[in-house]
Amino acid sequence: MATGTGWDGRLWREGGRLMFRYGKDGDPVAVKARWARPLSDRAPDVGGPVSLMLAGRKIEAAWIPDPSALPDGERRLLFEELRHGTVIPRILRIRRVHSRFGNYYWDVETDLGPRRFLLSSPETNSITPAPGVVMLKDVFDNCYELRPESDLDRDSLREMERVL
Repeated sequence: MATGTGWDGRLWREGGRLMFRYGKDGDPVAVKARWARPLSDRAPDVGGPVSLMLAGRKIEAAWIPDPSALPDGERRLLFEELRHGTVIPRILRIRRVHSRFGNYYWDVETDLGPRRFLLSSPETNSITPAPGVVMLKDVFDNCYELRPESDLDRDSLREMERVL
């Protein structure tokens, strides 16, 4: 299995699985797509480098340095796979945030339903990977996306400003 820094492969879906072939003569293999960088290093809605891993194994089949350079159909397939592998709820409404002994208890509505989580320190457990986007990481390393300018109502903004 060849691995390189350039892209010389093909992606397609077969029987519900993402398939990959390196070059014209490579054997087709089932793969899982995973972001190669942490959230803090990814560009919003574009991403960054992606690793294609052999399904069920921790062996890299290919490296995609720039997914935006892929043909449209393959790029769509890749981003579908990445969305299934990385679930980050987007906070749509903040019901309440309260502090107790330096910990912050969040009660929110997300695009995946209601959530409650504990944030130990907003200063160290929140990052801004792009303007208008805040990522929160709770005490169990779950991430939540927050877009204050576009998603939150006035009451939610007031709750958020008390903490962040």
